[in-house]
Amino acid sequence: MPLRFLTNSGGEPSIRESTRLRLTDNGSGCDVTLRQVTSYTGTVNDAPDNLSPKSLKGDRKALLVVWSDGVEHRIPWQVLRDRCPCATCRQKQGEPAPVFNILKPEEAGPIRAIAMSPIGNYAYQIDFSDGHKTGIYSLEFLRELGSEQKAL
Repeated sequence: MPLRFLTNSGGEPSIRESTRLRLTDNGSGCDVTLRQVTSYTGTVNDAPDNLSPKSLKGDRKALLVVWSDGVEHRIPWQVLRDRCPCATCRQKQGEPAPVFNILKPEEAGPIRAIAMSPIGNYAYQIDFSDGHKTGIYSLEFLRELGSEQKAL
């Protein structure tokens, strides 16, 4: 279920569902959808230039974001994981790749998202299938990554 944006009495958009979203396989082996787990109420007008996601959908390979201005982006999970903005990942991104890297079993398969949680009105935290979950992806950063993918 995508996030639903409703308007409050002042006409401003507000989130009425989905604090934590869990990605679940629907049994077909290819589609994954975001499902509501808990609820949240808050406005989204703190976002840069009042930009907000109208919907977030995920499949096995990517996150689809439809923005309030109508722009649609498809961002592969692997790109989101590789560009993780957390301090640990930013440090690793600046280091040379290891010559011999031993993978954990959860790192051997394709990267997918397990869950997404809004962080205030400005970002999302993504839990990945490799166990990583410390990156906070601002709306600005998601928009930037989406624009980069569209340009490829």
